[in-house]
Amino acid sequence: MPTKCIVKGCRSLQKKGGPISFYRLPWKNIHLRNEWMRRAGYDPNNYEEVKHISRDHRVCSRHFWNNRKESPYDLPTIYLGNDPEKLKNRSVVKDRMEVYFVILYFDCEK
Repeated sequence: MPTKCIVKGCRSLQKKGGPISFYRLPWKNIHLRNEWMRRAGYDPNNYEEVKHISRDHRVCSRHFWNNRKESPYDLPTIYLGNDPEKLKNRSVVKDRMEVYFVILYFDCEK
């Protein structure tokens, strides 16, 4: 069975030798995993909505800047089922600031 991206509205499928990479949800870090779920369109606090999501589910590279995940703390930030007008007006700086905020937040919890 081919791997499918779990972001709501995304139709990416993993094909052998294809240009799209797929990344597992960060399962060990619950805060980061919950943020990935939120960005994929799921409410991590709603058991009925997320009970089917497992370690085997993935998010495709189309949802990351430069079409790849560059660090363990990267978050899916683009093409998340938002209104196309909002996506067009959103700047790279805002999305990068969100990533840095999450990294700082998780580093401070240690």
